[in-house]
Amino acid sequence: MDAIEVQYPMNGGHGPYSYVQNSSYQKGVVDAARDVIFQVVAEKLDLGNPCFDSSNPFRIADLGCSTGPNTFFAMQNVVEAVKLKYQSIPQTSPEFLVFFNDHTDNDFNVLFRSLPHNTGASPGYFAAGVPGSLLFPKNTFHFLHSSYALQWLSKVPKEVLDRDSPAWNKGKIHYTGSDEHVTKAFFGQFQKDMDGFLKARAQEMVGGGLMLIQLPGIRNGGLFSQTGAGMIHFILGSCLVEMAKMGYTTEEKVDTFNVPQYHPLIEDLEMVVDMNKCFTIEKAGVLFTLRTESFLYFHFLDTIHFLSFSLFRSFPYSVFSLFVSFWHNLNFYAWSWFLTSRAFILSDFHEIRIFTFARKYSGCSRCS
Repeated sequence: MDAIEVQYPMNGGHGPYSYVQNSSYQKGVVDAARDVIFQVVAEKLDLGNPCFDSSNPFRIADLGCSTGPNTFFAMQNVVEAVKLKYQSIPQTSPEFLVFFNDHTDNDFNVLFRSLPHNTGASPGYFAAGVPGSLLFPKNTFHFLHSSYALQWLSKVPKEVLDRDSPAWNKGKIHYTGSDEHVTKAFFGQFQKDMDGFLKARAQEMVGGGLMLIQLPGIRNGGLFSQTGAGMIHFILGSCLVEMAKMGYTTEEKVDTFNVPQYHPLIEDLEMVVDMNKCFTIEKAGVLFTLRTESFLYFHFLDTIHFLSFSLFRSFPYSVFSLFVSFWHNLNFYAWSWFLTSRAFILSDFHEIRIFTFARKYSGCSRCS
């Protein structure tokens, strides 16, 4: 029997290291997707489908909702877009039921205390929280949404932690700057995770339903090491290696840590969807390209500050708590100057991509 996988949800609460206080970048992704949501709903959502019966609630889920408030903005965009679509028919708009889904350890208390319903607003939908990764009943959802979540892997590929494997990622915490064996191991894990994700969603969605995914990716022909995000991963790993040399921890402990994250090429995702056979990619595009200077400066002062206290603090090794203290005491402005002053050596290969999938009406056993 497989061991139970440890969960690392985003930091809860409202403190200085919480997701609520450190997710303005993710909010930008949600805002950038608004026009795309209205466009794909208008063009791709077939309300003539018998599954879209306005006498029953229109069911939506946000997969990877975290603790808010970004999920509320995203769900409001979807609800408003669908209402506008019904008005254009014209047809009476149904009631809306939104499911907020994330890890069982996610801070749902913070999420539901900040629901628009509890702040005097009227978002126009009923809300439910669904912790964990258990399947929903068949043909439950008309629209699924996931933003800035699927780049996180379910686990670190075992090959990169195996000293006898050609993919052993010694002295590094990610595949950035590593050889092709390491990159293939990370892609292999992404492929398994994404295929499992699509298989589950194929069960849960009605035929013709839409799923919209936003995640960071790399332009075809680009390398992750040539992006600002890649450089930040390299610097984080270098800090741990230096700490080992200084005696704060051991080299062996550093080698046990890798960031479970993969930023796919377009062709990576197309390959997984083609193998799955239950979805079609109806629309794919770039929300925005992360320009090196602004990406590095902004990420260093916001996202990486959050990452150091959220991700590294979660691991049970003393090296990570030491790393947090070491990192927190650095001069952030000096470091951000160091990064931005070297922006010219990087390329603008890093993009936030948005994909719209349609669940096939038939074509595979999982879709029937």
